[in-house]
Amino acid sequence: MTEIQIVAWELVGLQPPADLLASAGIAPPEEVAEAKPKKKGGGKFLRNTAIVLLLAGGGYYAYMMMGEEDLPMPPDPPLSGESMMIGSGK
Repeated sequence: MTEIQIVAWELVGLQPPADLLASAGIAPPEEVAEAKPKKKGGGKFLRNTAIVLLLAGGGYYAYMMMGEEDLPMPPDPPLSGESMMIGSGK
């Protein structure tokens, strides 16, 4: 029931009283803001950038080591669509 009262206060656009929040076990917004200091989110970005660069560098290295002379030319495409049909007798 207390949660419904809190939601009713928020729907009206007002701040619920502190005693109502305390009875629901919810800290007032001022205390919540003070309890959670904001972190700067640079660590994950730097980690993910380093991983992407390592993967791209490894892919480029593999591409350069493979060389073009090892790859055969692809076969010529069929001249007509008949060879592509399923169940053709040819």
